[in-house]
Amino acid sequence: MHDVFSGYSDLYDETQSNGLALHHNLIGYPQQRSSSTSGEVRLVQHLNFGSQQQDVIFSIRGRDVNSIYGESEVYDAGPALIGQGVQIPRPHFNYPPLTQDHNCLLFAGVAYRSQWWDRLGLSLGLQKVDYRGVNQ
Repeated sequence: MHDVFSGYSDLYDETQSNGLALHHNLIGYPQQRSSSTSGEVRLVQHLNFGSQQQDVIFSIRGRDVNSIYGESEVYDAGPALIGQGVQIPRPHFNYPPLTQDHNCLLFAGVAYRSQWWDRLGLSLGLQKVDYRGVNQ
């Protein structure tokens, strides 16, 4: 990717007592994006046995994440006096290739809950997580 940036930072480096910075660096950041989609499905079975109430819960959750990002580049515009507002030509950044990540997460679980006489309760749960990441 060449010269497509989403922003930059000004950095004055090696500043002298008279306000002269030996290096006026512009740090350019390439365009970056991240998006995700998530969802969940839950199934609950209620059971009543006199003074005992029981629930069995099945759930599946998923998330799909896509990201594109890259490294910044530095352009040295030379020495500059701080606060002078000197105009410099637009720098041309030559960014390294962007990194593309795609991650999928899947959660599957089952839970059990029991309650007696509105005083005593028991809850148990088990969850399995599957994570797959692809770096392109």
